[in-house]
Amino acid sequence: SRSWKVDFVLTEAQKAYIAGIIDGEGSIYISKTKIRKEIGMKHNHYKAGLDVKNTDKRMIDFLHSYLGGYKSIEKRHTHNERKVYKWGVVGDTAFDVLKLIYPYLQCKQDQADILFQLRQTFNSPHFTEKNEVPRWILQFREDCYHALKDLHFVFTGKGRLS
Repeated sequence: SRSWKVDFVLTEAQKAYIAGIIDGEGSIYISKTKIRKEIGMKHNHYKAGLDVKNTDKRMIDFLHSYLGGYKSIEKRHTHNERKVYKWGVVGDTAFDVLKLIYPYLQCKQDQADILFQLRQTFNSPHFTEKNEVPRWILQFREDCYHALKDLHFVFTGKGRLS
């Protein structure tokens, strides 16, 4: 198994700059793949991710050149027909990036905390002898999924807005 470590070489200024991009333009998320018994899935699967969308390709290229991951062009455009570029990382790389920039995050540390909690449920010593995931861990992952979704909403007097 891969050790959970950060192996990016960045200056403190670059870490702070990336944290600012994530705070302002980024999305920290947990994706869920629901049970599909027809292909042998026994339970839902959860994956951590981090992405940034922006109309300035230079920002996406910067993130990709320093942090790896993937980059793409979204099929949608802005109201003035500008292309939307996307950079992202998933799984262990998402955890590594968040660990690297965590001290500099101002707005999204609570979201990163939930991902770190989720991370602790993988390669758990609590798995059964058959390497099955215990029900309480599956429930904890589901709770992390919903807790992060709840943080993506802002309460206003008129209701909840995304």
